[in-house]
Amino acid sequence: METFFTLISSFPTVLWTGLLLFCLMYWGVALIGLADFDTPEIDPELPDGGLEGIAGVAASLGLDGVPLSVALTAISLSGWTISYFADLLIFGPEASGLVAMIGSILILLGSALLCLKPAAWIIKPLKPLFKNTRASNNDLLGATGIVVYAVSPTAGVI
Repeated sequence: METFFTLISSFPTVLWTGLLLFCLMYWGVALIGLADFDTPEIDPELPDGGLEGIAGVAASLGLDGVPLSVALTAISLSGWTISYFADLLIFGPEASGLVAMIGSILILLGSALLCLKPAAWIIKPLKPLFKNTRASNNDLLGATGIVVYAVSPTAGVI
């Protein structure tokens, strides 16, 4: 257990640990009802049909269709796992020196790149759960509404 705590609190895994703890704290706060689950989605559907910026990158990596909090949690979980096991198998808890620092930087960069595909695999089965949660202003914007009310002599407008 000492090896586990040493590795998760050392560079490069400590960066992923911090991000994962942030996500876990968010989910804990959302679970007790203090935070709203209606986080923005990464929606690649733009009016002109083009994909721009983060939405385009997310769509090309398969990270679209779910709330941003779900995507960030999947990315941090897969990045943490890759970084932890790479550090454990390559250097171990006793690593030190210049070679270990350069290797740790390479592990960080590699885990940042390699974590995106496993995150997309995690997200893929969750996409149908969020398909019907998308609401848009276009659903009501410009629609004609009918207001129906009744007037009672004793109660007024009902």
